Amino acid sequence: MTLYPHKWEVFRMEYYLSRLFASQEIQEEKGSYKTLKRSYQISLLARGKLFEDSRFDHRFIYYDPENKIPFGGLTAIITLELEKLGVTAEKAVSAMSEKERWAVFFKYYNDTEKQPLIQEITREEEGIAMAADVISGFTADEVAFFHEMSVEKYELDMRAHAQEAEEKGWEQGLAEGEARGEARILDLLKKSGYDTQGIEAALKNSNSPIRRNSP
Repeated sequence: MTLYPHKWEVFRMEYYLSRLFASQEIQEEKGSYKTLKRSYQISLLARGKLFEDSRFDHRFIYYDPENKIPFGGLTAIITLELEKLGVTAEKAVSAMSEKERWAVFFKYYNDTEKQPLIQEITREEEGIAMAADVISGFTADEVAFFHEMSVEKYELDMRAHAQEAEEKGWEQGLAEGEARGEARILDLLKKSGYDTQGIEAALKNSNSPIRRNSP
């Protein structure tokens, strides 16, 4: 689950899916490509919208869009954008699809005001009831594993934020340098007797620096 997905969230999904799929040991005596199991990366996005449509659920698989041929592999990325649930959460539990019940469960599991709704969903869906039992009874090893993944996620996020900030700093510095350079060139042209009105108008309209071949 990610609270606020960033622009590189899709890269994280691919990274963890590839790690999961490649973690299968097929080098053993009876292992082979045939023994590989299906692998899924299920990402719950709590806040914000990653995709610009109105659907809260997506399933991504390999596909050749030009020739309209599915790849038929063993991996898939599934996303649930919980903020897109909207009126779905207001529906009667009996009117919800299984997928909608799961999404509402994930969104409101810890919401004290929604506990009657969560309890009704767990009564209606055996699989969700089992999930609720699992969540309330993680072992110490499982908690340690989750913590390790959380630390790794935090470190990679901080590294990505730092790289983005550095890139923005370079862009800002370049823009400021170009602006100072433009002002300096215009000043020199004016002192040399050039009419710079046309150049200034072009710069104002295009927001681009003076080209080196400008007169």
